[in-house]
Amino acid sequence: MAFDPAKQIELFHAAINALDFPAIEAYFAEDATYVSNGVGDLTGRAEIMAAFRRYFDDYPDQTAENSLVETLTPLSGRSVWSVRATHSKTGKPLIREVRRRSPSTQKAASQGSRSPITRNSDQDFLFYAFRTQNRCTLLLELL
Repeated sequence: MAFDPAKQIELFHAAINALDFPAIEAYFAEDATYVSNGVGDLTGRAEIMAAFRRYFDDYPDQTAENSLVETLTPLSGRSVWSVRATHSKTGKPLIREVRRRSPSTQKAASQGSRSPITRNSDQDFLFYAFRTQNRCTLLLELL
């Protein structure tokens, strides 16, 4: 069976919605990179998982919904999604909706190939690069 990045992204998001930390952790290579406007640049599975656990401690009721999941290359894909959650201590809602933007370009270096990922899009999305099947090496949040 051929590797399908879009299917793996959907399974990864299902693990996040279920708060299945062993499954979430299994998706990251030991030396993975996670780049996010919210938490900055994280390097390594342990650091990424510590951030995930802190986040879900604060937002245990998060639900995410995909409006688009697509394969870009045999080892990469992207998703456009919306998130709703409530902060466990303050009760403040967190709502991140897919939104349209004026066109912009952002670049980041892909850890595996060192080739740039260029964003020419008017939507927020997550980019996933897989080194091998089921091991994400770069999770780039372009929001």
